[in-house]
Amino acid sequence: MAEFGAGLAVLASTLAGQTLSWALSRRVRLLEAMEHGLALLEGEISYGQTPLPEACRRVAAQVGAPWDRFWVRVAAELGPPACRLPREAWLLGVDDLDRRAGLTPEDRVAIARLGDRLGVSDSRDQVRLLELTRRRLADHRRAAERRWEREARLWPFAGFSAGALVVLILY
Repeated sequence: MAEFGAGLAVLASTLAGQTLSWALSRRVRLLEAMEHGLALLEGEISYGQTPLPEACRRVAAQVGAPWDRFWVRVAAELGPPACRLPREAWLLGVDDLDRRAGLTPEDRVAIARLGDRLGVSDSRDQVRLLELTRRRLADHRRAAERRWEREARLWPFAGFSAGALVVLILY
């Protein structure tokens, strides 16, 4: 029975380390997906001349979770019955991105900044703003990729080592 408990301790700590490694990978994928969503929105605004609520709905139809919920929320807040200002709708969408989404506070701030001027200027200015935000998110993504490359193998090993250490101390 003691061996079973020791095995469970090592397994649990290894899985905890693996979970941290997966979280690093998830952040990279989330930032890539948001960059893609912003590029789609940029196309809708610049080429399609699509109104913002409809553009957000179209983007939502093309991106995966959790971003689809973000774009749907922004579109819902922009349209009737809420009819909020673009800034308010955008910030409500950002607020819906909870911690489980895997974004850092810095990522959320970079995304939230876009809402300050979205929908209040001409399409060229909005395209420029979307491009700037995509560049910021690309910088965040590259930093996340570097961190993932550095730490992806570290966390599972650290989890295994911690579990083995606990077993050694207890037995």
